[in-house]
Amino acid sequence: MDTDDEATTHTPKASMRYPLAFDSNGNPLDIPPQAVAWRVRRGGGRRGRPRNVFDAETGRQLEIPLGSQLDDLISTGVEPDRYLLYPIDGEGRLVPGIVAVTEVPEGDGGDAAPSDPTDEKSALLALLVRQQATIDSQNDRLARALEATVSGYGPVRPPAPIPPTPIVMEAPLPPTAPTNGSVLESLSNLKPEHVMQFAMIAKQVFDMVRGGGGFGGFGGGGLGGAGAPVSP
Repeated sequence: MDTDDEATTHTPKASMRYPLAFDSNGNPLDIPPQAVAWRVRRGGGRRGRPRNVFDAETGRQLEIPLGSQLDDLISTGVEPDRYLLYPIDGEGRLVPGIVAVTEVPEGDGGDAAPSDPTDEKSALLALLVRQQATIDSQNDRLARALEATVSGYGPVRPPAPIPPTPIVMEAPLPPTAPTNGSVLESLSNLKPEHVMQFAMIAKQVFDMVRGGGGFGGFGGGGLGGAGAPVSP
């Protein structure tokens, strides 16, 4: 028996009809006739517990036809990761005891599809427009707040200059009469007009005494009383 016949003998016909019907060790799986599709779950094994994958169009758990290839799984938009495939029957129930394992390599996920540069430029332009609108709105609010703050105040004026303080020179006090010393020293300190006044008073006294009236001119009787004769 040749090699091709041995491969055909040892490989179940079910695995030949279903390209994804292999377990985690790469061994082909026998798919029962009631199975009609694969239910896809993400992860499992060393990468954690398997997680449900949902169809973006129907919102239900993702299911692919039983005869799907890896490219068919990638076209659903799944991300690069390890995936578990559970066969389900026509009523949507899992067929127990059978789990196929496959993996979507990096760069082959649904998010690896090239994007349109025009869409990227439009999105960037829209973002810049929104940011500029936000900046303009903030500047307008800031200007209004500043105007409301300073509206109650008048213009700022410089302070008035302080006039210089005048310097007052006090006049010297007149000299006081000495308590001790001779009469000549006292007279020498008098002003000329005072000296004249004293001289006039002294002359009047001298004239009254010389005229024989004594001090009669003062009070009409002198020191001896009214009408008292003056001794020659």
